[in-house]
Amino acid sequence: VDAGLPLRLVFVGKAPLRKGLDRLLRAFRLARDAGANCTLRIIGCTPDKVPIELRDLGGVEWRGFIHKQQDARGYLDAVADCDVGCLLSHAEAGGMCLREFHALGLAVIAPDVGGSPDHVIREAACLVKPEVCDAEIAALLLCLSRERQQVQALRDISWARRREVLWAHSVAQLSRLWV
Repeated sequence: VDAGLPLRLVFVGKAPLRKGLDRLLRAFRLARDAGANCTLRIIGCTPDKVPIELRDLGGVEWRGFIHKQQDARGYLDAVADCDVGCLLSHAEAGGMCLREFHALGLAVIAPDVGGSPDHVIREAACLVKPEVCDAEIAALLLCLSRERQQVQALRDISWARRREVLWAHSVAQLSRLWV
């Protein structure tokens, strides 16, 4: 882990406000202002979908929509090139991107709400309650940007257990219940 390189965060979602991108952007700005060495790649939406004060932040790369079926390699590369996948919904039934993040060996920042905790590898995830303020999320980002060995440890766990988040594993577990 090269502590000189920025911590690379990624957000994936077509419904940015419902998925908590506004929270993430506000916290990201606070964390960078406090000295966090991090970047944020946003996939699935464009800046016009967030409040104007969050559209032009330093360190943010807007990738827009990447079609998973038509450009699977482009999508996988764009996500896998990052260190931490982020989803900060206030309410969430599941969050399939959380499974995708883990399948690609990323650490995860996930909402501790709804079904989301069931979609993460807990030992490779930082769960965030919906009532947590932007400053607390910023503190988490700052900590992760400084504790790169911790991020690598989370990624190592994610990579080692990546098969657990694939649908084949889930189907196998369900079929054991029906036998």
